[in-house]
Amino acid sequence: MAMLTRYNPRSWLLEEPERTGPLQLRHELDRMFRDFFREPWPTETFGGTTLSPRLNVAETDREYTIELELPGIRKEDVDISLQEGMLVIRGECKQEKEEEGRRFHRVERCYGSFSRSLSLPTDADPEKIQARMDNGILYVTLAKSKEAERKTRKINVK
Repeated sequence: MAMLTRYNPRSWLLEEPERTGPLQLRHELDRMFRDFFREPWPTETFGGTTLSPRLNVAETDREYTIELELPGIRKEDVDISLQEGMLVIRGECKQEKEEEGRRFHRVERCYGSFSRSLSLPTDADPEKIQARMDNGILYVTLAKSKEAERKTRKINVK
C-alpha cells in the first residue's frame, strides 16, 4: 500500500544511489532499510530483479493521473480494480518461449507478475476512472467528484 504524497524535486538525492562500484552493497542495504519503513511490503528485492513498475502520480483541479511504466506488457495482461478504497493495478510480463540451444550471456529483463496498490484519494469519483495503454505506459485517470468541489470554498479572514 502506498500513500499519495506530494513530489519533492530534491528527493532524488536520497532515492537512487549508484548501482555500481564498491559501495553498491551498502547503498542497497540503506535503501532496503529506508523502504522498509516507507512501504509495509517492499516490492523490489536486492539488485532490482523483481518486476516492480515505476509510476508517477499527478494532480490537476479536475483529476488525478497515474502513469505506470509497463514496457513489454500487453493491455490484455493488465487488471485494474477497486478494493476497499484502494486502486489495485496487477499485471504480468510473460517470458518468451525458450528456444533449444539458445544460451544467455546476460539476463537483465524482469518477468513475472506485479501488483501496485494506491489509496484512492477522498475526492476521487470511483465511478469515473478511465485507463488506456500507449507505448508501454498505462495511464489511469481518476476524476475528482463534483461533491468534493462543492465542499471546498475560500473563507475570508476579517
